[in-house]
Amino acid sequence: MSKEEQRIEELQKLILKSMEILPFTDAIKPAKVASPQTYVYHSISVGTLSYTICEKIAEVDSEGLKNLENIYGYDYRELCYFGGFFHDWMKLYSTKEEKSFKFLPDAREKARELAKKTGIPNAEKLVDHVYTFAEGPLSNNLELPLWLSVKLADMLMISEINSVSDVYKFAESPNYIDAIRALRNYGLDLHYISASPRLFTILASEDIMKSVNGTPLITYKDGFVYISGTDSSPLPLSKIREIFESRFRSVDIKNIADQIERCISNKEEEWNKLNSGDFSVLYNEKSGEKKPKQLNAFLPTKVCTPFEDVVGNLSPQDRIAVAEMIIGKLRDKIPYGVITYFTEKFSRYDEDYIKSKLDIKDKFPKYLEGIKLEDTQKLIDQILNAIREKYSKVGANLTIASFVKKSFNGYINDDIDLEKIPPKNYCVVCGIPIYDEVVNFKQFSTLLGGKTEIWIPRETGLDEIDRVRDNWAICPICNYEALQLKGDFAPPFILVSFYPGVPILLLEALSTITSALNSQSGDEEKKSLQSLVISKHSTYYNVFIHSLYKIQTFSKSVKADYLGGKVIIPATEITSKKSTRLDKNTLNDILYYIPYVSSVYLFSPIIISASIYDFPITTNTFEISSEINYLWTRVGKTTEEDNPNYITLLLLLAYNAKYTALRNTYKNRDEFENVLNSMINDMDMFASVSRSLSVIALGIAVNEARSEDESKLIRNIKFFIPFLDFAFSGVDKMGESFSKSLNAIAKVLVDAVKDQKVSKHQIVGFLRDGIDMFFKSYMLDKDDRISIAANTALNTLSNNFNITDEDSKNLFYNLKNVFSNLYEIESTSDRSLAISISTALVNWLYLLYLYRKSGEEENE
Repeated sequence: MSKEEQRIEELQKLILKSMEILPFTDAIKPAKVASPQTYVYHSISVGTLSYTICEKIAEVDSEGLKNLENIYGYDYRELCYFGGFFHDWMKLYSTKEEKSFKFLPDAREKARELAKKTGIPNAEKLVDHVYTFAEGPLSNNLELPLWLSVKLADMLMISEINSVSDVYKFAESPNYIDAIRALRNYGLDLHYISASPRLFTILASEDIMKSVNGTPLITYKDGFVYISGTDSSPLPLSKIREIFESRFRSVDIKNIADQIERCISNKEEEWNKLNSGDFSVLYNEKSGEKKPKQLNAFLPTKVCTPFEDVVGNLSPQDRIAVAEMIIGKLRDKIPYGVITYFTEKFSRYDEDYIKSKLDIKDKFPKYLEGIKLEDTQKLIDQILNAIREKYSKVGANLTIASFVKKSFNGYINDDIDLEKIPPKNYCVVCGIPIYDEVVNFKQFSTLLGGKTEIWIPRETGLDEIDRVRDNWAICPICNYEALQLKGDFAPPFILVSFYPGVPILLLEALSTITSALNSQSGDEEKKSLQSLVISKHSTYYNVFIHSLYKIQTFSKSVKADYLGGKVIIPATEITSKKSTRLDKNTLNDILYYIPYVSSVYLFSPIIISASIYDFPITTNTFEISSEINYLWTRVGKTTEEDNPNYITLLLLLAYNAKYTALRNTYKNRDEFENVLNSMINDMDMFASVSRSLSVIALGIAVNEARSEDESKLIRNIKFFIPFLDFAFSGVDKMGESFSKSLNAIAKVLVDAVKDQKVSKHQIVGFLRDGIDMFFKSYMLDKDDRISIAANTALNTLSNNFNITDEDSKNLFYNLKNVFSNLYEIESTSDRSLAISISTALVNWLYLLYLYRKSGEEENE
């Protein structure tokens, strides 16, 4: 294990320890007014930054850190981590008055109680000391490293930071200027690197980050901040250019060369006849007349693609390397095949390039007859030289150099001198000047899996469409990005965005925290996330470990954007569809995994998109968004007592549960997608009235399913009834009201129904009768409608089953409550929607009855 790996593993242990002491529901509360940070994310982030800054201070003042360890009695890294963690945990229980923080009365006591659970020595003493850090300057110089690290960590996580350059604005503010001066007294300072966002930069961001002369601290949406010596040298732009150029050279060219080799070798037997001087193979003889064969007879179009089409996505150097690889392997074996391929199939846009270099005037196959076997090697050398000449003209990658100069800012040294030559063209996709060999638009669009049909109003006619298309140029950077999007890094994506930024060491710790799984017995894996989330005893650690199990297969494809403050997860592990557009079925599959992804990444906002550049709209709560937005995933109206993040999670987990039940019921993919989309449509409609109602929406899965499917679905969904009912009652007041009444009614039904062979209609038909009466009596006033509907339902039930007087009173009260809520729904939406919701309520009552009848609720 390397030193860096050991460092990250030590931090992981501290992160997991802090998760173990946090009650789950407290941990995911919104922590900030201006940005979507949860308590757990903000506190762990400040702890991680404090940990990293202390490590850097230790490099220049190891004695000061030893003094700190003597005061508290344990390692400075653990001390700094928990110092930052508890400092900002307490700040979350505070109010801001006149630009300073005032802790709420119980803030310190809550932190002391949590600190005891860590098991670290003098934990309460640490809380008491960091309690004062938010209120003013340092009082004890022996604790300077701790105070400084916590103060700077706190500054770097300020919600109002919208850009990496904003850090310097806050660094000069009265609250933090003393800390910055103290940092500089250590001979250290903060620097930043910023860049324009694009996939090319994202993929190289880790290499760029590791190239700075310092320790990276935090990445925001447009760059990262690092700490280094005040005399450290800036990052040369030439180094960034080298990183980008190395990525071009890292493409595996062997597979590309093999494709062309298969083309040339396809008719090897015919080519061998030419080697022996038998040129008759080039002709067909019919009725004594000799006619030349078509090129397709030797280079079939099904297996033979022009050279420039095959290598068009490679750098000039790699194009030469492919040609050298093919020629080196086949020149002695199939010399005439090599000559013919490069002469006839070099380029569809510059068809005569090789012919002109070889001074060939005749057409195929006539010119081959004039080439003796002993002359073939000389011609092949000329072909190779012509290819080298074509792709060596540009020299250095001026397009990349130009891009680097214009895209990077911050603590950099601009040591790139560009030759003053005009660009060959401008990229039709991104607009940058192209100084190197251009890629044609057809190659680019084919690579992305698209079509080259275009319509431009200013062009005169569709008969010129090929000319228009072929004049469009693509830069090598866009072409490289297309190659990546076609491979493992294919859309759609799950994008996790961190606000205002994310500590870089935290990103690395979360992406490699598999050790946490290896140390577990598997108990967390066996439980459902739903049961963990609603348990009063669950810590954040319990939920985190379970979720980590669920998405561990994603770990290889996750990419951290160190210049953009986000994590990118290609959905290739979830869906086989690769598309530049997000379709509804793919989104529905991805949403199943979102609760797990959210838990692992500390409930930072998530957007599901086919575009890698999307960012979710910033609110103060955890949200899920996408190109296709569902109402039930959005944050509704909440009170100060509510936990909107917890409510959103309940809704996502309700979907997760129903998705699981449907998938286990409908094995045919088309049928599954049909019922799933029906359910989601109902969820969205119901959410327009109340988000809680989306929990009980099942669409046609129950309403129109075949009897055998319905019974199978009921068996599959029954496992989730306790959670779904918890979510139904926990999202909002309407859901709580419905849940109480329907559970009370279900309890009476279980006691009243003695026959085991009673049909669904016999059990819940009474409620349907009451609903029918409710909608028929729309001309009456509210109270009369509600009473008549409740009486109708009660009379039907009493006629079918023996109901006691006490149960009748209880039923009448709860039925009135159900119809009162239905009246509110009808008044605030429309009649047809209210009818759809009433059907869902009938089905939900039936599920509650079956669950209670099975006696499983006694085991809860």
